[in-house]
Amino acid sequence: MNKSKLSINILLVLSLIVVVIFAISVFSFSRKTKIYNFPEITRQSPSLGNKKAKIQIIEFGDFQCPFCAELNSLFAKLKNDYKDNIRIVWKDFPIYSIHAQALTAAEVARCAQKQGQFWPMHDQIFANQKNLSSDLYLALAEAIGLNKNKFVSCVNNHETLKLIEADLKEGTGLGVNGTPYFYVNNYLFTELPTYEQLKKIINDELIK
Repeated sequence: MNKSKLSINILLVLSLIVVVIFAISVFSFSRKTKIYNFPEITRQSPSLGNKKAKIQIIEFGDFQCPFCAELNSLFAKLKNDYKDNIRIVWKDFPIYSIHAQALTAAEVARCAQKQGQFWPMHDQIFANQKNLSSDLYLALAEAIGLNKNKFVSCVNNHETLKLIEADLKEGTGLGVNGTPYFYVNNYLFTELPTYEQLKKIINDELIK
């Protein structure tokens, strides 16, 4: 076999390997996982969208996790594309052993929730993820129109810490050991998918 034929054969083998890897990747995100222990959605769970939506997304997230910030951008696109067909529910899972601001950021967002402003604070924290600090949280609270005194008191007195601890306990019991970790109906994701992978699953669910 001459060198040109050998090179062609090597390229063909490499191409086949790439195709197989891609197919496995798509399959891993498309495969439906039967969930026996599903997260509970309570009145305290921050929820965005139609409660009766056919697509229910539940995320265990960490405000200092860079992949969670990317996922938030994907979810914003989904809400724009699918409108009332999607509901997003947030569960706190701050990995404070490696993310110094994760727990405080979670408390900040939950204190904003007490004033009906969880999602604006949620989005602003992710948008400013690289600059998280006490001064930033106060500036964000003022920017979204929170009552400053109530907000500061809530954060300083850890008034929402029990909510976060409850989510952490629930997540740990479900096997959450990292973020992002989220459900799209009965599909479980333990890493960041592409937007196309999310759309495929959602489209399949909508036609059922």
